[in-house]
Amino acid sequence: MANRPGPDRSYSLWLGKYPEAGYWLKGGLSPRAARELVKAGFHTLEDLGGTNREKLSGIPGIGSQSLAQLERLLGASIPSWSRYWLERGVRPQVAHALARAEIDSIEKLGRMTREQLLSFSGLGEGALRSCEAALGRPLDSAARDRR
Repeated sequence: MANRPGPDRSYSLWLGKYPEAGYWLKGGLSPRAARELVKAGFHTLEDLGGTNREKLSGIPGIGSQSLAQLERLLGASIPSWSRYWLERGVRPQVAHALARAEIDSIEKLGRMTREQLLSFSGLGEGALRSCEAALGRPLDSAARDRR
């Protein structure tokens, strides 16, 4: 049986591999949440600016407790872009997919083509219909423009 490093040594090795995670660990996040935030490019509280709950929730290891801790550290709530879409009558699943895709306004949606919208994960034909209903018009199509 091979000698395995003890817990303190394992932790030191882990922290050596993810040194930036120490910032989040000091902020009270779990090791997994700290590591995954760093891997996603969030190294400081300032890096969280402009992001949303849905994007952070999509990071492995970031759940409701991690979000609550991040909000405590920020001293402010992290906005939900899903709520924006829900208020415009978009179905919940579509609202979450739009938020994860960082489509945060009706104006941004209106500038997209059908093909661009359908290229995002979780956005299919049903989502397209829901988005077009919220927009009040069909999205343009690059394919139709080539005819």
